[in-house]
Amino acid sequence: MLMLVALAANLWLLELPAYRVLLVLQAGFYAAAVIGWCYQLSGRGSRLFGPPLMFVTLNLTTAAALWDALFAKYRVTWQKAA
Repeated sequence: MLMLVALAANLWLLELPAYRVLLVLQAGFYAAAVIGWCYQLSGRGSRLFGPPLMFVTLNLTTAAALWDALFAKYRVTWQKAA
């Protein structure tokens, strides 16, 4: 969720040279995550592209969980252990 806010802020402040550099770096980070995902789909791991993929994946799952919690799409029920 905050990654989207950071991307929107970079796009909004694109007039300033420092934010152009940050946007290029952010796009490179997202590209590294996509490359890591491609490595994962091929069955090979990557020490270089694995951490960006993990970071993006954790942020996406956190945003999805927050969405489900806010709109009551997920109901937690406890079951007594046998």
